[in-house]
Amino acid sequence: MLAAFGIFSCSDDDPESGPAPELPAGTTVMMNFETFSAADGRTYSLGHAHRAGTHVASWKNILTMDLAIPVNAFLASDGKKAEYTNGEWVWSYEYNTNSETYQAEIHAVEADTADQAWKMFISQPGNFEGFMWMEGVSSHDLKSGQWTIYDNPENNAPALHIHWKSNGDGEITDMKYVVNKGDFIQYVFTGEEPFSAYYNIEANKQPVTIEWHLEKKNGSIIEPTHYLDDLPRCWSSSFEDIDCG
Repeated sequence: MLAAFGIFSCSDDDPESGPAPELPAGTTVMMNFETFSAADGRTYSLGHAHRAGTHVASWKNILTMDLAIPVNAFLASDGKKAEYTNGEWVWSYEYNTNSETYQAEIHAVEADTADQAWKMFISQPGNFEGFMWMEGVSSHDLKSGQWTIYDNPENNAPALHIHWKSNGDGEITDMKYVVNKGDFIQYVFTGEEPFSAYYNIEANKQPVTIEWHLEKKNGSIIEPTHYLDDLPRCWSSSFEDIDCG
């Protein structure tokens, strides 16, 4: 799920409305979640890399477990065809999550600003119909936008706010998740050395900064409430603790 999902309209142009707008990529919803573990799944239970991974995993679970239904709905729109109906472009399709079948509709909605607005409705016949589980806006060049994902049909309250910036080709350069109590995780790609990306995380007003190299996998963590100082703790490309040089 962490690959750059390029989501494109596959429909024919409508003679009155023109071509369908391009949906933002799936990467605008699903953050690049690094596991900080070896390819064979090995982790170092007391190591700095493992500790960094636990912080990131707790946020990943929000997307893959708590909000799996709307997140998977948006990812499933990849390659689907839009139809122009009742003055709107609509992507309509079925998808499966956790062995359950759902029906999704993504509507391209006219916005009051220069941005493109989106609304995603999900139904499960017999359980709920047409629940707006996610909405958002994106710039027409697909270089920035935001999403709001709601909790569930029984609790129609915002669960997660997403702010994102992209290079326009689905590669995210800056992305932030914020929950209503103010906790957040921010992913930033810099492409620099020695670390090419970082996370800023705050939970219960306790900050954590994680830096790492996307290809080499070496990195560092700064967590004052755990290590009792503001110094980085580092790991190697094999995820073993090392001195920070």
